[in-house]
Amino acid sequence: MLICLTADHLVGLHRRIIAETGGPHGVRDLGGVQSAAARPFRTYDGQALYPTLEEKAAALAEGISRNHPFVDGNKRVAIAAGCLFLMLNGREITASEQEMERTAWALAVREIDLQQLADWFRQHSREKS
Repeated sequence: MLICLTADHLVGLHRRIIAETGGPHGVRDLGGVQSAAARPFRTYDGQALYPTLEEKAAALAEGISRNHPFVDGNKRVAIAAGCLFLMLNGREITASEQEMERTAWALAVREIDLQQLADWFRQHSREKS
């Protein structure tokens, strides 16, 4: 059974990231947070739109990045949420902090799309040993 991140988890993650890295706290659009949290589990005609763990992580991260639901820290929260989702579901992240920052920026400015982000998560994670 998959462990999912709820909107409350994402708001808590945002608080923690802002406390550690700086910036103003605050949710600009709770509906955007809720939408991002639900996105990895969306289906169409009974089929998962994002069937793999990496695609689910990418859908979550892209949802946060595109919805921009927080006052500040959206890029940081987006990549952290994708990584946290993978870790909660048995993956270990192998990317450096700098790689995560570059990827979060690339996602925010639309240099990479959801599938490219899913590939990045696949390349930068492995099964926990």
